[in-house]
Amino acid sequence: MTKDKNEMSTEELLKFQRIETFKNEIKSMIATSKEALVKTDNREAKNRYRCHYTKEDIRDIVAEGDAVARAELSKYFFSISGLYKRIVLHYATFLTYSWLLVPHIKN
Repeated sequence: MTKDKNEMSTEELLKFQRIETFKNEIKSMIATSKEALVKTDNREAKNRYRCHYTKEDIRDIVAEGDAVARAELSKYFFSISGLYKRIVLHYATFLTYSWLLVPHIKN
């Protein structure tokens, strides 16, 4: 700013303080961990989950598999299939509006 802080009006000073607060908050939001900056949509990350399931393996896990095997299969599909990922995220964030009303008795 071209003006000195002492010459600013109250409104200008509040605006300046908001901008400075915003700058400081943005600096604190920057990732400091190297793991946070790793690109996860590259080929190496996708190949990590390649378990080479056969169609028979998938049918067996879905029909008779235990919960751990189903969870691993779900992670596998989530990592490689955009359609499956969208479906899972849709239902994971789906609002059910199933609230419970509890009556409150006034004395």
